[in-house]
Parts: sequence; C-alpha cells; structure tokens
Amino acid sequence: MTTNPTKMTKLFVYGTLRKGFSNYQRVMQDCVHHYLGIARTLEPIRLFCDSYYIPYAVCGKGGVPIVGELFSVDEELLEKLDELEGVASGRYSRVQVRVVASDGSGEHEVGMYCITSEVPRLETRAMIEEYTAELNSHWVPRDQRDPTIQQQPWGGYD
Repeated sequence: MTTNPTKMTKLFVYGTLRKGFSNYQRVMQDCVHHYLGIARTLEPIRLFCDSYYIPYAVCGKGGVPIVGELFSVDEELLEKLDELEGVASGRYSRVQVRVVASDGSGEHEVGMYCITSEVPRLETRAMIEEYTAELNSHWVPRDQRDPTIQQQPWGGYD
C-alpha cells in the first residue's frame, strides 16, 4: 500500500503569523505545519506597522533585509493563509523570495506575503527590520478597533 505524501510549501512569515504571535495562535497552531526556524530575506523589503500595529511588507520598493520565520505548511493551511491575507481579493500576493536560514542550512526560495497596493507616504513610514513580540503585544484585534477610523484603500490604518 502506498500513501500520497502531503505536499508542503515553504513559507516565510514576518508578522502576526510568527510562532506564538496573534494570528499564529488563531490560524496556524492547530494546522499541519513544521517550524523551520529564523530566517532573513536576501532582498530588501519595506516592513512597517500601521496605527494598530499590523505589519505590512512591501516588496520591490527598497528597504532592508527583514527577519522572520520559516515554516513548511500543507496545502490546506496555505489556502487558509491565502484567505487570511486576502490573496483572492488582491490585498496581498504570495511571491517568491530568497531567504537565508539562521540554522546554517543556507539559502531557500520560499513564499512570502507582500501587499500589492501603492502605500501613500511609503518613504516616510518608519521601517522596521523585525516585527518583534513587543510590537505584536500592541496589535489590536479587529473587534477592538475604533469603528470611526476607516481602513485605507491600501489595506491599513493611518
């Protein structure tokens, strides 16, 4: 009897999907995935937070290499993550980036979610190299956000 192995995809996460952070606990922890460790992008990325401490990555617009985590995820979890990030609606796209793993395993070509819209005043937003547990501790869940503050066309809150 042969079994079909589950197809796994390597994914680099940099924000609330990091192990132990808000969306990891909500979306990933009960799904099939393998934590592969800390990594850093080789490409420069613009990573910043909005007023609710939601992190956003803008690819192809300069920046610095950013720190995040590598996971191997099954197809079911990848579909959930695509839904969470709004891939079908065009909010984010899952692009291929090169990362180097901190465990010495070398370079990896992996998926990563990048915002697709033009972000106003991108150059003046405070860039970060890593979305840390300290930043995540300030993240505001959707049901606790001020309803009078409108979500911007690019997806974030100013």
